[in-house]
Amino acid sequence: MNDRSFARLKDKMDEVYLVEPNDLGFTRGTLLYRRVNRYFKEMPFIFIIPLSFAASTLLYLFFGPFIVRLTTLLQYGF
Repeated sequence: MNDRSFARLKDKMDEVYLVEPNDLGFTRGTLLYRRVNRYFKEMPFIFIIPLSFAASTLLYLFFGPFIVRLTTLLQYGF
């Protein structure tokens, strides 16, 4: 493999692995996204499991038996 083909291969590899930073189109949204996303990248389950447990508990407290019926219906539907 000569130097020219190696340089082309290296350029293609750099192109494949280049990931541009996320931009939501407005500054405040992008800053909020980056702040929140940082924690999900480092320790996702420390946040996701308690949040999903809290959300499901709140839904049950607010809507009660309706949620149970809805999940049963969806379970049999799929």
